[in-house]
Amino acid sequence: MRTHIIFAALAFGAAALPGAAMADDPRDPEMQSEQAVALDRAKVRQLNLDMLAQVTARDAGYAAAWKQYEEAKANEAQHAEAYRIRMAAYQQQQSRYAADRQSYEQAMEDWRRDVAACRAGDRTACQ
Repeated sequence: MRTHIIFAALAFGAAALPGAAMADDPRDPEMQSEQAVALDRAKVRQLNLDMLAQVTARDAGYAAAWKQYEEAKANEAQHAEAYRIRMAAYQQQQSRYAADRQSYEQAMEDWRRDVAACRAGDRTACQ
């Protein structure tokens, strides 16, 4: 069992080694001609341009997302301020209602007392 693990590790290591050995070798005889070097440079330049286009597109997407985020934060602040104003108006309205209700209850109590006094014979309360 132990030998199988050792051989599996060696096989895996041997399979991984040629990947590093396949890199371009500047001393490779096929890379000595000017045409091969120019072709290699053109390929590398095209790869770089492609990567630049990808990075530029990615960064533009990030910038758009950040702009939307900042706009949302600004809108959130505006909405929060509008909510605060509406809440203050609502609370004032509730306070006025409570005061009006208390005044109404007091007026009804006074009226009932006057009606009771009038029915009891107090003619000054009947007016």
